[in-house]
Amino acid sequence: MDIDKIDPRLKQALDQATVNSGPIQAVVVVGSPAGSKPLPAAESEQMLRNVVDRACKASKSKPSRLVFFPNVQSFSIEADPKLLRHLLEDDSIDAASLNRAD
Repeated sequence: MDIDKIDPRLKQALDQATVNSGPIQAVVVVGSPAGSKPLPAAESEQMLRNVVDRACKASKSKPSRLVFFPNVQSFSIEADPKLLRHLLEDDSIDAASLNRAD
């Protein structure tokens, strides 16, 4: 993922996270394959699940909360920082922001 597409507040939350700091909530947008139109909802949800599954396997962790929004190719996730860092390394991620009201 292009580091410039990560919300600075999410970067800060991940940088300040410790082992005992608990989960972080984020909203993640996944891009369509290069040159294609947005995917139908069923295909979009499967793509979103695949992205999350890859990060789960790499981090050996699972999200505590996960909600898919297939019509807009995005999802909300609450997970430990390690899983989120792996997730943000995925090239299919188009944007990510911290999901917290200040």
